Amino acid sequence: MKEKILIVDDEPQLCSLLEVILKDSGYEVITIQEAPKTIETIRKTGNPDLIILDVVMPEMTGWEVCDKIKENPDMAHIPIMFLTVSADSKDVEKGFTLGAESYMCKPFKPMDLIERIKSIIERKS
Repeated sequence: MKEKILIVDDEPQLCSLLEVILKDSGYEVITIQEAPKTIETIRKTGNPDLIILDVVMPEMTGWEVCDKIKENPDMAHIPIMFLTVSADSKDVEKGFTLGAESYMCKPFKPMDLIERIKSIIERKS
């Protein structure tokens, strides 16, 4: 059974690129561009094996989405990886403080992303 990855990013082109990269690597991929729909999407599609979150999004930040996931007992165990342009060390620290498994900055190398994802999913198993 393929591992399922949920991508939450307001940039449609990046979502499409990530979807291609991850599907080519054997993952099932769900993408959404509206951060407020994250919890609803998780409930509808079942818990993913990993959530990739942008930080800077309209309506709701990745920080807020992460908080909502980690506060929910049915979802708190889902690993979160921030993939964002926010490279400031305070942002990286905040991501880990909120419970993220990983923090990666854009732009990224596809192979680095895949290796990071494999590592997170292996640790989860």
